[in-house]
Amino acid sequence: MVHDYFNYTSMTSAPRRPEWTEVVVATAPSWRARSGDPEVCGRLPAILSRHGFELEHVDVHQRFGFAGDIMFQWASTWWRN
Repeated sequence: MVHDYFNYTSMTSAPRRPEWTEVVVATAPSWRARSGDPEVCGRLPAILSRHGFELEHVDVHQRFGFAGDIMFQWASTWWRN
């Protein structure tokens, strides 16, 4: 099982907030500057295939959080770190 980011910079809030967008847009180049890749999942099937892995199943999971939910708290915890 692999869980990683794909199209990271498309992450947004509803309603949209410029502060949210600013943090998302700043995060991606910050990861890249440290050899990370916020879009790695788009290339992962090919990388794994070159190493003999076989893709059996792909599933997309989207997470939503509402004020008061633990998922809603994820953003402030993640970006504070």
